[in-house]
Amino acid sequence: MADEDFMCQEDAISRNDIFDFFLFINPLDPASFQAEKEILKFIKGSSANIHFRMIPHHNLLSLVTFMRQQGMNPCCASLRNDLCLDLYQVSVAYKAALFYGQRRARAYLMEVQKALLIHQEKLSEGLLLQSAKQVGFDPQHFLEDCRSLTVKEAYEEDQILGAQWGITQVPSLVICHNYTDEYGMLIDKCITEKSLQEICRSYRTSQNSTSQKESIEKNNLTFNGNIPAKTSKPQALFEKKNKGKILHFPQCP
Repeated sequence: MADEDFMCQEDAISRNDIFDFFLFINPLDPASFQAEKEILKFIKGSSANIHFRMIPHHNLLSLVTFMRQQGMNPCCASLRNDLCLDLYQVSVAYKAALFYGQRRARAYLMEVQKALLIHQEKLSEGLLLQSAKQVGFDPQHFLEDCRSLTVKEAYEEDQILGAQWGITQVPSLVICHNYTDEYGMLIDKCITEKSLQEICRSYRTSQNSTSQKESIEKNNLTFNGNIPAKTSKPQALFEKKNKGKILHFPQCP
């Protein structure tokens, strides 16, 4: 059972429901930080078995969008390069933190984000190591992990995964469910506790929904990622001819 499995009085979502949440983030983005907190609130109040991964991801489009949102000039090459370096440093540090487990890695990243986004501290190696110490990591070992080839390769794999899944902006959340495990649902707006409650209930209440089948046929995004193995494979919700697609819901539920 996942460490984020909590009890609540939600009849529509049960322990038989197994969800995989893949949240693609910009660790320097306030919107990504807020999405992380909303998902954790949802998980705390859900009785479902939820596996939650945060995946640092950026490309040129998401980087330019972020710079504009923050009032930066995306045409300034030196500023853009500095931002890319900062993103890389924080992302690699988070990947190194995953050696200590998903939950502790999330705690580490959120400590870094609090320092940068709330307390407006300047990013530095010292800040990354201090945050590691605060969550109980050995700073010296952690620094060695950050510089390892394994961590750098893991970071590169995240960028490839985001491209394969059609991630064009962050935060973006891909949801996979054991009843519809041939599909992933991509959400890139309104990632809130309330919206997640509505979306996850829909897996139980609309298994024969014609509108959802029609939505799949309108969306033709290829799903090339690897979903964690399930202990069982219930009947898929949608026709097998659609196997391998991501269902994109750009609007709020």
